[in-house]
Amino acid sequence: MTILIIIIIIIIYSLIVGYSKKGYYKFYPTPYFLYDDCLKESVSVYEATMHRCNNDEDLFYSSQLHIEELFLKVFKKHNLKNITKEDLYVENKDNLKLKAYQLFYNKLPPFKINNKIKPLANNLKGPCYPSSIAFKCYYITYKFSKIYPFLKDSLLNLTTSITETLVKAGINYPSDIKKAENIAYNLFR
Repeated sequence: MTILIIIIIIIIYSLIVGYSKKGYYKFYPTPYFLYDDCLKESVSVYEATMHRCNNDEDLFYSSQLHIEELFLKVFKKHNLKNITKEDLYVENKDNLKLKAYQLFYNKLPPFKINNKIKPLANNLKGPCYPSSIAFKCYYITYKFSKIYPFLKDSLLNLTTSITETLVKAGINYPSDIKKAENIAYNLFR
């Protein structure tokens, strides 16, 4: 019965919203109203990409490969050596919330909307809204700020640096970051 309800909801959603070749997943319906905002917001992303520097690029590539390692450095700096990489993983139930938003909005990254943007990476594994990497950063920040309040500033500084590079890299809009932060914040408030 539950599967039937889900199928009916998807069919109704598809009929109302319609299919779009503009979405990340071509077979999946995309809310048409998103793309006017994407075009406008891509201008600020383009401007950010024009002001990126080598440090931004280094941090971007490090965050793509070893995001947990960046956060572990903060913990070790504060003599919290008992925290492991596995402690920093996002729980499946929380990751599902993020994926549900991504499927619903099915939003293309800025470099797919504005061809002036030269991204640092173009091999994204899913829609950009909300940002998966920003979500993970804020998730770690809010989770561990509750446990270790004295770390809040250090964790937020690292998270802010990483999320700013996502925009400068041309792969996320500022709204992608803001929504990811909002979801993580609501999980830990």
